Parts: sequence; C-alpha cells; structure tokens
Amino acid sequence: MISKSTISEQKLVSNELERKTRKKSGLKRKHYMWCYLFLAPQIILYLTFTLWPIIGSYYFAFFNWNGIGWPTEVVGWENFVEVLKDSYFWNAFKNSFIYTFFLVIIVVPTSLIIALILNSPSFMVLHFSEPYSFFRLS
Repeated sequence: MISKSTISEQKLVSNELERKTRKKSGLKRKHYMWCYLFLAPQIILYLTFTLWPIIGSYYFAFFNWNGIGWPTEVVGWENFVEVLKDSYFWNAFKNSFIYTFFLVIIVVPTSLIIALILNSPSFMVLHFSEPYSFFRLS
C-alpha cells in the first residue's frame, strides 16, 4: 500500500524535474537562437547565389529567351528535345563522363595509397624521427 507521503514526495520530485527541464529547454532555445543567427548570413548567401540561379535556370529553360529582357514565348519541352538532338551536347556529355570516370578511377585510389603511405609508422620513423628528436623530453 502506498502512503500519502510517498505520493506527495513523488509529485514533488516530478515537479522539480519539470522545472529543471523547462529551464534547460529555455537555455537550449537561446543557444539555438544564436546558432540560427550566426547561420542566417550563410543561408541567405546560399539561397541567393546557389538555389535562386538553379531555380531560375529551370524556369527559363521552358521559354524561348535570348538573355535580354523578360521571356514571353513559352516553348515547353522543345528546348530539351533540341538539346538531346545536338551533337555538341553529346560530345560535351561524353567528355564529362570520361573525365569523371578517370578522376574516380585514378585520382581517388592514388590519393588513398599516398595517404596510407604517409600515415604508416615505418614512413614516420624513417623521415620524421631524427629532425624532431629534440622535442622529446626523455
């Protein structure tokens, strides 16, 4: 059987815990407010110089537009069909694919191997033990 004093102690403890969590959540909100305040300029710059041009390019892709003034003639998907028929596009696509393929196949494994060699204990002992031996305390 639970006595009334035990129930009141439990309520007291739960009320105290609620107060502590409220204080912490208020402090967290203040902390997060400062985080958002410091991130705001970067977010504004990102939206202005990255997302806005991307969204604009998708918008202008559906118009017949020469780059001057505001586009008025909607052509829909015709620009995309025209690009897929263009030989310059496929040549550029092939060159980009080859460049990316060789970059991934050659550069990434080569840099990984060099990093492993530089990080190996034998390389460190051979090349860095003597010049920096005066830093040792014992």
